[in-house]
Amino acid sequence: MVFHWLDWIGALYIALSITLYHFLKKRYPEKYFTLLRFHTFGNLVSAALVSAHVVQQLTRSTLPTLATGLTLILALALLISSGIILRFFGKFPKVKSVKFLHKGATVAFYLDLFVHILHGLGYI
Repeated sequence: MVFHWLDWIGALYIALSITLYHFLKKRYPEKYFTLLRFHTFGNLVSAALVSAHVVQQLTRSTLPTLATGLTLILALALLISSGIILRFFGKFPKVKSVKFLHKGATVAFYLDLFVHILHGLGYI
């Protein structure tokens, strides 16, 4: 039961921080690097919380339906890996194309998170 709360906290933080970061970096460009550090560190910690939930689900005696959870963790892995590439190698010209992948992974994460929550609550 504790892992579900950790998962909710992690998923909620990721969902809110991505949205807040997107709007606040345009509104307060002078605080861009502070917002970027907050966004980066918080999302890495949240991914660790979500990973604890994934490990807990995989170690159950009866495996749950993995369809939405598997695609969600893949979208999160793509989101984090593309974010790390953009953060640390974003100054190179060829890496700028990863930004499209990062935005696509963000949309996939939001859509799959919504479906995953509905599935977990028994609506789907």
